Amino acid sequence: MEDTHTAPRDERNPNHLQLAGVCFSSGEHLSHRLHEILFKHEIDEQLAPNEAALIADVVKYGHPNGAGKLGDGVKSVKVIIHPEYQTTRCFYIVRKDDTGTDFSYKKVK
Repeated sequence: MEDTHTAPRDERNPNHLQLAGVCFSSGEHLSHRLHEILFKHEIDEQLAPNEAALIADVVKYGHPNGAGKLGDGVKSVKVIIHPEYQTTRCFYIVRKDDTGTDFSYKKVK
C-alpha cells in the first residue's frame, strides 16, 4: 500500500503506517494482515470491530474512491464471494444507511 492519501504515520517511526491504532512496518505487512482477515472468516461472517476499523482506514487512505466507498460511515464489514468473480473472496462494507459495496484490498494503493 503506497501512501497516496496521507495515511497517518507512527510517531516513533515515521516510516511505519498507523491504521486503526495498529502500526504496520510496510505495505507488505499490511497486505499480509488483510489477507489473514479475509481468509479467517466464513462467507457472510461479520468482522470484529477492530478489523472493520482497519478496513475502513485502508479504504479511507488507500482507495481512489474511498469517500464514495465509505459514504456516511461504516456500520459493519463482512466477507463475501465477489458477485462477478465467483471464486474470489472480498470484503463487503455495509454503510450506516444500510447500503453496501464490495472492496478488494488488492486494489488499494
